Amino acid sequence: MQAVGVAAALLLGFFLSACAQSSLGMHAPIALQSARPLVDEFDDCGGAAWCPTMVVVPGGSFVMGSPLGESGRGANEGPQHTVNIRRFAVSKFEITWDQWQACVDDGGCNGAGPESTGGDNGWGRESRPVIEVSWHDAQAYALWLAEETGQSYRLLSESEWEYAARGGTTTRYSWGDRYPICDPTAPNGANFGGCTNLRTLPVGTFPPNPFGLHDMHGNTYEWVQDCFNFSYAAAPTDGSAYIDGACTFRMLRSGSWGSYPQILRSAYRVFFEPGFRYQNFGIRIARDLSE
Repeated sequence: MQAVGVAAALLLGFFLSACAQSSLGMHAPIALQSARPLVDEFDDCGGAAWCPTMVVVPGGSFVMGSPLGESGRGANEGPQHTVNIRRFAVSKFEITWDQWQACVDDGGCNGAGPESTGGDNGWGRESRPVIEVSWHDAQAYALWLAEETGQSYRLLSESEWEYAARGGTTTRYSWGDRYPICDPTAPNGANFGGCTNLRTLPVGTFPPNPFGLHDMHGNTYEWVQDCFNFSYAAAPTDGSAYIDGACTFRMLRSGSWGSYPQILRSAYRVFFEPGFRYQNFGIRIARDLSE
């Protein structure tokens, strides 16, 4: 019943997106809070197109979750707690169709699953983020990439994801507290339910966050490693994933092309069955780094 309720909420966002569009059209671009730092990027494949570009995320501590007074806050976004994150790497963009297809062609990923539930939904592939992928599909992709490169690729933990999405900020979004707009030249630009074309857009269409990561707010939801945990009362504080015995549901972050603006907030959380595929579910990956 919980999953059905979440599905209904997600679908409702699509049907009511026109209302969000009309109410958000007057929001203007805003200035960044501070200059963006230099970004340390690399890949493990000599620049091959099938290999994701990775961004080094520095280690540090942050307060995970949202304060009680944050507009749009959900009951599962607390209690706030401090988490210590080790240095790691995150894919600069959501995994694209081209990168997913390389895994399918090599036998590491099963392309039949996403195709059976819609494929690209007629929106195009190549540099658009792969969609209709389950948590198991995301795991298969990370495992294949690890085997191909000899490096420790995996999904992000939920705390790593929020740390990376915030990029050192404490506001609702990495650009501040203002709602997103659909302007690719604006610091608060993002692909969400208030945009004209309700579909995915090529990765990197909108500006990066302070860590140099694109589409941490919107475009597609991104699977993370954690099991569903309604409260942070028992959440790890060392950056690891929360894992329980049953793990009936897995977590997703980011919001998507069909989401209300409040769903794009850094602290927003949603869960689904790990085998479920949908037209706004995608993949972002992490890689361990030596200290």
